[in-house]
Amino acid sequence: MKKSPHPETSLRAFDDRVAANPDDVELRFRRAGLLAALGRFEAARADYLAVLARAPTHSGALNDLGSLLHARGFRDAARTCYAEAVAHHPGAPMPRVNLANMLLDDGDLEAARAHYETVLARAPHQAEAHQGLARILAELGEDEEAARHRQLGFRDRVLAERPYYGAGEGIPLLELVAAAGGNIPTRSLIDDRLYRCSVAVADFFDPAAALPGPGGGGVLLPAGGGAPAAPRGLQRDRRRRPRARRARGGGCAACRRHVTDHQPAADGAGDGARG
Repeated sequence: MKKSPHPETSLRAFDDRVAANPDDVELRFRRAGLLAALGRFEAARADYLAVLARAPTHSGALNDLGSLLHARGFRDAARTCYAEAVAHHPGAPMPRVNLANMLLDDGDLEAARAHYETVLARAPHQAEAHQGLARILAELGEDEEAARHRQLGFRDRVLAERPYYGAGEGIPLLELVAAAGGNIPTRSLIDDRLYRCSVAVADFFDPAAALPGPGGGGVLLPAGGGAPAAPRGLQRDRRRRPRARRARGGGCAACRRHVTDHQPAADGAGDGARG
């Protein structure tokens, strides 16, 4: 089997291709994703904004920039990106799920539910929408329906890996969470340059399965009672926040303005979803 090139080698190849084709937005978009995966957040943000300068309604750039900004604590800017993506691409599921996750975390169950149900009407097997809807139904006391959506949301998503930005293999860490909610926030406690973290939904995880990592060994971290609504880094802050109004006039300018005008949130941003 052919071995995949090292990420740094791939990045150098992308650099050469972008230099030769500076107006190719898809090429720059792909490089932004690689930069984000390597933990080079400012460079990734610059590439996403460059894509949006040329293609202001680019769905992938709006969604992935939103995820990047959310992970860095810029919640208002992230919400603006997701809202722009939903406005221009109403059929794209991931931006709508990410926006719904933020609405849910802000306590706006009605708006979040509408988005999840819109996604599931078009894509009945969309796991993250089932996960989010299960959280809402549980809060409304509709336990049987919540359990049904939880099963649909997690049965094929029992194990997910968080981004790892360290050198070498890293120390494998398995974090156990519960699908029903109530987990201890751990993102700010885990050094993603030291630990290669996998998140397992304890309700559906096989206890006989080997831990992720070389040789199946590693550290086990029980985190309490609730799995993230989606694997893309969204916060679980339950305090009600004022809704961010979607800025008019294009995702690029709106996102850039929010990043300039707002400081990162200091309440544990980065626990949640991606796109």
